[in-house]
Amino acid sequence: MTVVPLGTVSLNRRLNCPTALDEYIAHLSRVDGGKASLELKRQFSERMKVFFKSMRLKGINTKVIYDFLDWLREHSRRKALSANSIHRYNSDLKQFLNWCVERSYLDVAPRFVKAKPQLNRRPHFDNKDYNKLTRYLREFVKSDHPRTVRDRTMLVNYVLILANTGIRVGTTNTRSVSRRPSA
Repeated sequence: MTVVPLGTVSLNRRLNCPTALDEYIAHLSRVDGGKASLELKRQFSERMKVFFKSMRLKGINTKVIYDFLDWLREHSRRKALSANSIHRYNSDLKQFLNWCVERSYLDVAPRFVKAKPQLNRRPHFDNKDYNKLTRYLREFVKSDHPRTVRDRTMLVNYVLILANTGIRVGTTNTRSVSRRPSA
């Protein structure tokens, strides 16, 4: 087998998966160096190496991809993967296979159904919840110590601003409120 130098298109079509994965991660390190997503892709590629250890890239087809996803489920801690994990694995796998096509390691990337991510929405905040919140906040402020009353009053005002405007907590942490002089 000939050695595949990094950064060149290989004419060797019998490249095995672990070698291609190493080259892919080296490529991502040069392009996306230092990003958090790179570490997730590295971890995923290590799992892929275990499953595809002796397989050639040409041997990857749709059935093998579904077997790989089943293998990931079996070897996970809970013996199940969340919809978001499956979506991320599919995206990373598809990105790797498309990279292999660009490098002429594969003629065509195998097609497989991409799972849609599950939306984890919070329940709506209705009038009943709002009334409960304001009722408990009035009792929450009551205290014997003046500093505690002051701190709790500021917290109550903060919570009411969030509840009344619909602004997100992260947005309030990054915004600063300035007082404008009145004319």
